[in-house]
Amino acid sequence: MAENNEKEYESVLDELEAEFKALREETHRQQRRLTGLVGRLRDLRPSMKTRITKEVKRQILQEQIDSIFPKDNLYDVQKRLWLTPNQAKSKPPFIPVTERPIGLRGVSTRFVSIINFKGGVGKTTITANIGAAFATGQYNLPNKVKGVPLNVLFVDLDFQGTLTDRCVPTPSLNTNITGAAELFNYPPKIKLSKLLMPVVALDNAKIIPSVDILDAKDSEAFMRLACGLLDTRFFFRRWFHNSDVLSQFDLVLFDCPPRFTASTMCALTTSDFAFIPTTPDLFDQAPIVRTSSFINRLCRTLKTPCQIGGIILNRTAKEGALTAKEKNFIARINVPIDDNVDSLPFLKTHIPKRSGEKDSIVGDLGDPIPGGLPKRLPFIKDLASEIYARIYQ
Repeated sequence: MAENNEKEYESVLDELEAEFKALREETHRQQRRLTGLVGRLRDLRPSMKTRITKEVKRQILQEQIDSIFPKDNLYDVQKRLWLTPNQAKSKPPFIPVTERPIGLRGVSTRFVSIINFKGGVGKTTITANIGAAFATGQYNLPNKVKGVPLNVLFVDLDFQGTLTDRCVPTPSLNTNITGAAELFNYPPKIKLSKLLMPVVALDNAKIIPSVDILDAKDSEAFMRLACGLLDTRFFFRRWFHNSDVLSQFDLVLFDCPPRFTASTMCALTTSDFAFIPTTPDLFDQAPIVRTSSFINRLCRTLKTPCQIGGIILNRTAKEGALTAKEKNFIARINVPIDDNVDSLPFLKTHIPKRSGEKDSIVGDLGDPIPGGLPKRLPFIKDLASEIYARIYQ
């Protein structure tokens, strides 16, 4: 009996040890499996974190875009972006005319934008001609005394670069020139003097040329403003409203692109006057009203001193009296723009269409600006004289 009990005891003990061994092996196997799962989870955690972060960022960006560009009314976006109160903590100052130094020619610097939101109305041609007239002294003072040559600075803000082509020999341009695109760098990286190029045949004129990269820099400036990163609407004041420019130039002419861009905004917030060229065409009436209304709203909202100097009627039928159609065009435009603005002033001088003739105005022949050309064009001299009386009064 005792012997049987001892054998059974031995058998149960062996069985218990076997079960314990099996349980221990299973525990180790489960432990290894759990450890492997934990390791895999640890390996997957960074990629999951990255994916989640990208999704969150994408959602935030989409919400920002939707708030900036509402799908229901994109027209309000332009007004809300460009015509909102100043977002910058401190914007560059606009030096008033009364505080600018008087130069050797008896005048202080004036900043003028030649602008129309419609293309093909002669902005660049008129800019080139009046600039050449002022630089060569081909204008009269209000008392009929012959004017003196002024130091003129052209700023070509049109992405097409037509004014640059007229003023600068092609070999002078190269890919290392940043030109007007540099005006959007913040803070400025170089001095303005590095951007200036001489104008062919005009000793008293310089130009900041347009370059291919200007389009991209202009778009970048718009997106900075749209995303609330930087108020880019007053960038040009840093470059032009300073002692270097005010002591060197008597007149700065901004040739604006035929659309609303950051370049247009910066030119207007820097300018004293804006002149609007137009042709007496039925389809040019609405752009005049849109351009003028925007300038006036801009001046009131941002409290910038720029004012409309007048409308320049370009490509009229003849040099003398206007035709009945042209007079009707002026009559249709000469109405109040809004409750705060009187009727728009048309300049008395109009530019006749003489394309193809040897004494055609600059731009029609595709030639650089010759310094003596305005002498053969009395209407250019009259236009420069009228503009002088308006901006230097």
